[in-house]
Amino acid sequence: MDDVAAISDYLAGELSPEEVAAFEARMAEDESFRERVEAQRQQLLLLKAAHRADLKAQLRKDLIPISPAAQKTFPIWRLVAAAAAILLLLLWFQPWKSQDTPEALAMSYLEPYPVVTDRSNEFSEDSLFFTALLLYQNGQYERAAPLLASVGAENPLAKLYQGECLLQTSQYEAALPIFASLESDPLFGEAAMWRYALATILAGQPEDAQEYLKTLVRKEGYKSKESQALLEVIP
Repeated sequence: MDDVAAISDYLAGELSPEEVAAFEARMAEDESFRERVEAQRQQLLLLKAAHRADLKAQLRKDLIPISPAAQKTFPIWRLVAAAAAILLLLLWFQPWKSQDTPEALAMSYLEPYPVVTDRSNEFSEDSLFFTALLLYQNGQYERAAPLLASVGAENPLAKLYQGECLLQTSQYEAALPIFASLESDPLFGEAAMWRYALATILAGQPEDAQEYLKTLVRKEGYKSKESQALLEVIP
């Protein structure tokens, strides 16, 4: 298998465990190969973005507006029936809307911490961190977590990503001490507190999240509105 095909299969998650191990070992040892992997990953992202743009353009092209004449001839009783159906649905679901649970709201806020691209100097300085971020960005959290753990002791950002990997794979209890250790970090402390609160709620301990949520609300910065919303639904 040539390098281009191997890189494509790696980014698509189609290599066997043995092939992945050999591939990542080569990345760790060969800087030029590692750069080729990153370049091909960026090309893949650009192609996906272009494909999405083409789809949106095609959808806009295919949508044909209803002419005024057609609107006038549309039976009025159908409009009335549709409005009544919508009203019934709203009335049916209204009781549930007021019964949002902390767990449901926390789950709706659960999104991966973005990859900090302006810290690219760390990619070249620590090959394991580079490999781990590549896996993380592709949603391969279970494979990224152990690599991030190996560099996280001296790297708070790697530690934050490690906790995020556990959070995204529903290992809430395991993520808690990682986020707690970053509480006082000047750069990532607020992000860690927010994720600690989410983890405690999803672990079934919403009362333990209140202190962190109140702190974020007082700071009026990172996730303060979301923190206030969670406080309002915690009993």
